[in-house]
Amino acid sequence: MSALNYIFDNEWNQRRDIENLQKELDRTHRDRIHVDANNRRALESQAYLAEDLLKEVEELAIINKALLRLLIEKEVITGQELEQMIRTVDLEDGVEDGKITKERKRSDLCPSCSHKMNPERPSCLYCGYKY
Repeated sequence: MSALNYIFDNEWNQRRDIENLQKELDRTHRDRIHVDANNRRALESQAYLAEDLLKEVEELAIINKALLRLLIEKEVITGQELEQMIRTVDLEDGVEDGKITKERKRSDLCPSCSHKMNPERPSCLYCGYKY
């Protein structure tokens, strides 16, 4: 009789394990669908944001062009003065690249050896990398 009990108990345990695994699979599938939906919403939101930013940049470009043209036509400034001022403003961040570059933060880690750097020193204490 104990062998029959063992067989029936074993079969019951296997069925219970299969049911638990099926429930876990269903739960995982539901979670994945939920995450996929959240990712889709986030991507759509980012796309709308990018589209809004593009519209704002286009509007600002038109306004800027109109103002500059007006200043030149009214002889408030010359084209050459405008170009010089653009170059001056561009160089204020230390880089002549046609845009305003935000101040760059130095990383806490050396790009050469990845040790922590001392911001008071001009080079890495460990490998001598100059930054």
